[in-house]
This record gives sequence, structure tokens and C-alpha cells, in this order.
Amino acid sequence: MAQRIVELQTLPFGLNHSPHILKVIGWYSSFVDTITSMPRVSSVDDEDRFTSTIDAQLQTPSLVTAMLSAAVSQSAASINDPSTDSRRQPATRTQRVDFMQKALDRFFTARIGLRFLMEHHVRISRVQEENWSGIIQANFNPADVVRHAAEDARHLCEDEYGIAPEVEVRMADVEDEPSATRNNRLTYVPSHMHYICTELLKNAMRATTTRHRRAPGHNLPPIVVTIAFGKDTLGVRISDEGGGIALAETNRVWRYAYTTAPVPLIELDGSADAPPQTLRRSALAGYGMGLPLSRLYSQYLGGRLDLRSLEGHGTDCFLHLPRLGAACETLPAVVRASPAERDSTPGPGGLSSYSMKAELSEYEYAVLSEKLAEIRHD
Repeated sequence: MAQRIVELQTLPFGLNHSPHILKVIGWYSSFVDTITSMPRVSSVDDEDRFTSTIDAQLQTPSLVTAMLSAAVSQSAASINDPSTDSRRQPATRTQRVDFMQKALDRFFTARIGLRFLMEHHVRISRVQEENWSGIIQANFNPADVVRHAAEDARHLCEDEYGIAPEVEVRMADVEDEPSATRNNRLTYVPSHMHYICTELLKNAMRATTTRHRRAPGHNLPPIVVTIAFGKDTLGVRISDEGGGIALAETNRVWRYAYTTAPVPLIELDGSADAPPQTLRRSALAGYGMGLPLSRLYSQYLGGRLDLRSLEGHGTDCFLHLPRLGAACETLPAVVRASPAERDSTPGPGGLSSYSMKAELSEYEYAVLSEKLAEIRHD
């Protein structure tokens, strides 16, 4: 958690001074203070208090994603301003955008891992259920997760537009394996799959509804979800008839804070711990974080998320997840490094002391070095 604070403090292009980022830093710092002020766990009662503290943090509505989205949206001018570059290493706009993407990828990948550990600890400490180990479930039916995600997305779409398209869930036929004997089960983290499917279905429902809601009788074409089991992977295809995405825009949809919907208003008060006042925790669209975060969730345990669009017709999203439960975390060195390799406190050697340096371009290394120096001198 302390390392995540440092990453926020070293975000480029003035992001680290954004009121929204400072608010998140305040939340994280408060939690770190709470955890570090607790006595070392030496009894069952201590462990229960520690678990309760983590659980309380997890139950608090998380607005981190929305806050970072607001900060990135407001930083667009800075990203286009060469004066925000490193003094030692000027950069093109493409380099600046790529740097921003990689910095946020690192932060959110680490955040996924941190929440994984916290949720896993709480559940494994308090819940003992068959086929479950913490938040990992063995032999569950992914179609059930897709249906739950579709229901959640439908509620959001109906809240926004008053109507929502139907979602048809189909199992792919396998000629040499009868459905009665087929193993349609998966070992994975259901909450991760639910998040990804909800985000993809929200996008599909919004596109379908806005394109077809003025048709006679409000006849919305259904969204079709096809589930296929390979030998080692599960495949999920989500197909809509929402008009598709222009070819020139297909790469931009993976950028953080890229959205074609109105951005929800976020008003901040003066307290570091208080949540924003005018922010819906769940929204159909507007934050521009769903696709890039869904891709990170899919990659976290070795999966993949792709998108293919036919402009004028619709979009297909392809989700591939390992199905055998033997996948390991897929982490960049920056996230994988332990505190023993990288001191959470910015200081000499904070970047060069481990394999992180090999992952950074000369430009990125120069910028991060300067940001760390600024923190040390404050």
C-alpha cells in the first residue's frame, strides 16, 4: 500500500498534484496509518481484529477508479504540453501517452493484486465452503457468472435509458463431445470474471440501446454471449449490434479515461478521508476505465481480452481465461518486486536497485527519477 502511495506521488504531467489524486493518497495514507498502528498479531483475537480492519476497508465503497479517471481526464492538456517533460529527456506526445498508460497499468495491476490478497485473507479466515479456497472457486459454471453480470448491467442500463436489450447465453457446440458429458466447469476467481463481463456487457448494452431505442416498438437486438471450452482455456464472446467502433478509434478504447459518454461530475470536499459528494459508485458509462481495467483483470492470471469491431454493425469482445486453476500471476517487474528489493520510501537507489530499471525507457526513467527527487526535497 505504501508503494502505491509513492506511485501516485510520482505520476507525471502534474497528475500527482491533482486534487483527485491527493484525495486517493489521503485515503491510502489513512489506511496505512491504521494498519501500522495495530499491534503485531500474536493471538487469535489479534488476528480477528486485523481481519476485521481489512474487511472494513474492503466494504467501504471504492471510488479510486473514478477519482483517477477524473484526474486523467483533466490532465489531457498537460499530456499535450511539452513543458511538462523531464528536463533531461524531452518526449513526443506518443511517448507521453505511452508513459501515462504504463504508469496506470502498473498502479492498477498492483491494486488488483493487493485487493486479491486482502479479499482472499478475509474469506479464507471466515468462510469455509466446498469448492472454495478463499476467493478462488473450483468447478463453477461460468454461464452463471455471465448471467449475474448481465443482470447487473441490465439494471444500470434501465436506470439510464428505461430499457435494456436481452442477453442470450449460449454454449458452443463441440461435435466430438456430447453436451451431457462435457466438463463445463472452470477453476478461477469468479469476482474477476464477473467484473470483466459486467463491464463488457455495459458497453454492449449502451451501444445497442442508443442505436436502436428509436426503432419502432423499441425492438432492441439481443446481445449474444457464446461460451466455449477449450482444452486449457475458457472462451467468452460477447456480440452486439450497437453500430461498432470506427477503425481509427479501436486502439484508443484501451486508453484510460477515454469515453464517448458524458463524464460524471465529481465534487470534492476538504477532508482527506471523506468520499466525494456527487458521484454514483456504479454508472453505465462515463469514466473510461472499464475496458483497460478489464484487460488488466484478464491478464492478471494469464488470460486475454481482445476486441473486434465492424463499423456500421456491431462489436465482438473475446475473453480468454485459463480454465485449469494452475495459472500464476502475470506481473511486471515493477509490481513483482518485493519491499526488500525496493524501499517504499523514495530515496537513493529507489529505481535502480532492482529489475524495474530494465522495464523503463530512458524517458520514463528520467521522469520518475525527477519525481522521486522532488518528493525527497519536499
